[in-house]
Amino acid sequence: MDSSAKGSKKDAPDGPPKDSKMPVSEALLDYHREIKENAVERFTFHIRKLRDKNQKYLERNRRLKEEQNWHLKNLIKELKDEKLDVVQPITREDVEEAMKEKWKFERDQEAHLKEMRVQISEAEKLFLEKLSEKEYWEEYKNVGSAQHAELILSLQNDIDTVKENAEKMSEQYKVTLEDTRKKIIRETLILLEQRKEWATQNAVRFIDKNNYREIWENDWLKKEPLGNMSSFGNVYSLLDFLSSC
Repeated sequence: MDSSAKGSKKDAPDGPPKDSKMPVSEALLDYHREIKENAVERFTFHIRKLRDKNQKYLERNRRLKEEQNWHLKNLIKELKDEKLDVVQPITREDVEEAMKEKWKFERDQEAHLKEMRVQISEAEKLFLEKLSEKEYWEEYKNVGSAQHAELILSLQNDIDTVKENAEKMSEQYKVTLEDTRKKIIRETLILLEQRKEWATQNAVRFIDKNNYREIWENDWLKKEPLGNMSSFGNVYSLLDFLSSC
């Protein structure tokens, strides 16, 4: 992209003025879009670096092959031209060994280039995924966000209605619970007074009628209040529970 295009893009207004307040949903969409754009730019830069690096390796491989061939030809020529007393002849094994080294070097370079191509392919695939995500968020911002805004508004209204009904039910439950609590306390106090009166009458009647069993009667009087207390144990527990509510 040339500088004139960049300048026109920079001068063009981008979104609403800074002074106006942007809706939360639109701001969130812009945030996601900016993240995807930054990711796309990073992957584009990374792919460009990998391609440049791959091109450099190709050029270096070609240059090394040319240098290797040149040195091999010069070595063979020098060995042929040398006329020394002791001349080490170039055997078939020497040529085969040199060719093996050359082939090994070429295989290593091919493996390295293959690895570079795999890295470039993976980077391009990831780049396309990020680009697709960016296009999705842009499409959602332009079309889907309005539809979802209506759905969100409808759901919010439903939530408010349910919340209001729940609050009304809670208040009604509190009133009913308080009335029940007062009724239980009132009836319990009445029943307790009746039990006390009944226990006193029974104790007096047994003492007047059976004076010769005074010891046994005293023991009965000791047990009677305990029996009354145990009979009200569940009622007191219920009152404590209602009070805690």
